[in-house]
Amino acid sequence: MANLDLAALGLNSGVLVELSWNDGRVVLWTPLASDAGFQYWDRVSTAHRGKVHAQDGIHWTAATATLARRRSSGGAFVRLLGKLTGRDADAGWVMPDGATVERCGERRSDLALVWTAADETLAEERLRGLWPGDVQFRRLGERLALASGIDPGAAAAAERTHVNEAEEPAATAVRLLESARTAGDRRAEATALADLAMLWAKDEPQKAVTPLFEALALRRALGDRGGEAEVQVDLGRVLKALGRADESRSALEAASALAEGLTDAFARLAVLERLGDVLLKQGDPATATAVLARARKSVQAIGDRRHEARLLWLQAAAWAESGRPDLALTTAEESTSLLRASGAAEADWYAAQLQRYRSEALGSAPATRPIDAGVAMGLAEPSTHVAGDPGIFRMALSASRAMATFLGTGMKTTTVEEQRVRIATCQSCVHHTGLRCRICGCFTSPKTALPHERCPIGRW
Repeated sequence: MANLDLAALGLNSGVLVELSWNDGRVVLWTPLASDAGFQYWDRVSTAHRGKVHAQDGIHWTAATATLARRRSSGGAFVRLLGKLTGRDADAGWVMPDGATVERCGERRSDLALVWTAADETLAEERLRGLWPGDVQFRRLGERLALASGIDPGAAAAAERTHVNEAEEPAATAVRLLESARTAGDRRAEATALADLAMLWAKDEPQKAVTPLFEALALRRALGDRGGEAEVQVDLGRVLKALGRADESRSALEAASALAEGLTDAFARLAVLERLGDVLLKQGDPATATAVLARARKSVQAIGDRRHEARLLWLQAAAWAESGRPDLALTTAEESTSLLRASGAAEADWYAAQLQRYRSEALGSAPATRPIDAGVAMGLAEPSTHVAGDPGIFRMALSASRAMATFLGTGMKTTTVEEQRVRIATCQSCVHHTGLRCRICGCFTSPKTALPHERCPIGRW
């Protein structure tokens, strides 16, 4: 590991170094207390190529530790005890000195290995400057210590809240993935895998498949049905792009079924809105309208009228592409009314797009007819006749709308400090993935720079 030279740190007597086969890790065995015939040890390990942080001459990297023990004496008695208890006395890890130990505790991840640069002392006062409060320090050498009781993701979180416009989103996703694996945080690992996959999906959809399946397995192991549904939506999108239509459909149907059982309105909304959008883009507007109707019930339960307006506009697009310009117009009108009522800056721009669609549809729209229940529920094929240009609705949901709003504000941006506060707020939110908001789907860094944008749940 970079900057960590064990030979130069003056390890304490009794600390053993385990061979790590040049995989970038550092593994140490540190002796603890003896009790009832056992000698206890901590097996301390850093992550594979774990990130090294530095501040004011102090370096640190996240670490984990697992408690193990070995008997103070062996021989026939130990073997007899193993037979009587049904346990193999020789099973377990082999320490660097050749002794066998057994694991006797869970892995702890609230740790960091801390050291100083050459010829600098490792005074506890300096460490307290980095980790005030209840953090404990165990000295392992003249210039090496083990800090315990820290937030394993604190360093990564500090970096995530720092506005770094030069960092590519994929690099951020990789960094978050490494941080999650270092900390042993499987939930964060699943989120980072899905984010990274969807960044790859645009140009290399085949590359996105493996991390999505890994994320799906993690969500299932965690019993996270909402997260599992989100990954199924992403997987359906990627599989469709690869021409694997049957697998894509299965993934999307699984997402729909999972969403039905979610009691959290925010989680249900996140899944259903993304599912409706994917279905619309994949050329299945009939099913999309039914899914978006379910999403609207969730957003109404939350009470976010501006978000409801966005859903209605998306549903208008689905009706337009289903050959129902009458329902598209009615739904879009309701959307623009909600936007105006909520004071949305983009309301006038949406209204202009609605007027454009109306003028094109009036001359060719068929007589208004009752809603076809089969089409609405996705059980029948929609009509292929489309009056007006249905793409107008989708265009209004694209970057064109965001740019129009941005220009309308005089191209103003937030101050650096205001953006930092916004990003910090996002990072502390359960709906944030580390890169984007799970509710609105926006990437945090660009959105927080625009003064007219707002948090979908009103936190800024």
